[in-house]
Amino acid sequence: MFFPYKDDNPRILFPFITYGIIGLNIFVFVYQYFFIPNELFEGFIKSYALTPASPRVFTIFSSMFMHGSLTHIIFNLWFLWIFGDNIESVLGHKKYLLFYLLCGIGAGLSQIQINPESTIPMVC
Repeated sequence: MFFPYKDDNPRILFPFITYGIIGLNIFVFVYQYFFIPNELFEGFIKSYALTPASPRVFTIFSSMFMHGSLTHIIFNLWFLWIFGDNIESVLGHKKYLLFYLLCGIGAGLSQIQINPESTIPMVC
């Protein structure tokens, strides 16, 4: 199967953290692309996306919920929808949220470590 559309693992817990993360990502995407005027878009990205050359703690977190295109968000949320509920059922709600945030922090810190001089904003 090239494109997964479901999994066979039954979930034990209702995945409200997964659904919340999906909702937050959609909210940020819609806000980013439909409510920020074109002349302010670049400033918005520079303010909230992680720039390795000038990292801020806040942007490590805010960049986790930003996406670069419609295709980017569709694929990210598609896999979160299919597999996130199973991971949340295994870990529990609090550990799953912590896992999600630690993975995002790890991605940001890895990007800073790999290319510390980059002035290109990063979105997850």
